[in-house]
Amino acid sequence: MDTESTEGFLQALIVPLRRMNLVVPQSLVIEVVPMPELKKIPTAKGASGVRGRVEWRGRSLVLLSVESYCLLSDAESAGRTKRVAVMKGIAGLEYYAIEIFSIPHPLRLAKTDISSEVSPEHCDLASQYVRAAGVKAMIPDFERIERYLKETVG
Repeated sequence: MDTESTEGFLQALIVPLRRMNLVVPQSLVIEVVPMPELKKIPTAKGASGVRGRVEWRGRSLVLLSVESYCLLSDAESAGRTKRVAVMKGIAGLEYYAIEIFSIPHPLRLAKTDISSEVSPEHCDLASQYVRAAGVKAMIPDFERIERYLKETVG
């Protein structure tokens, strides 16, 4: 996980989805905005989780539902997204967006605040499942997410 640390601490965010949480370095979340208008786009056959594009500061960003990709959310609940997190790319994309359910919670984590967790659900977008400061969460594989978005929407 790309880290933003000061003296052994990671400035992180717990990002609430509907059925799971993500833990991400705070430096990768550029902005959290109310759900903008969604524009459907053609995607590669068999692609899941790509909801379309949203406009952000004059840019058109691909919107990914991690839960839909990981088959943790049904189509009906996917329409009730309240917010999106604009993410800074680290592997070729400048920015992209992820559906989230509510406002992320900032944490300052030490190595002792994070422990591995076994999850009954596995998603290939996960780098690792953890318990971070007592909260069950998934650390996303950001490079894999960006590769998937590039392959899916070009």
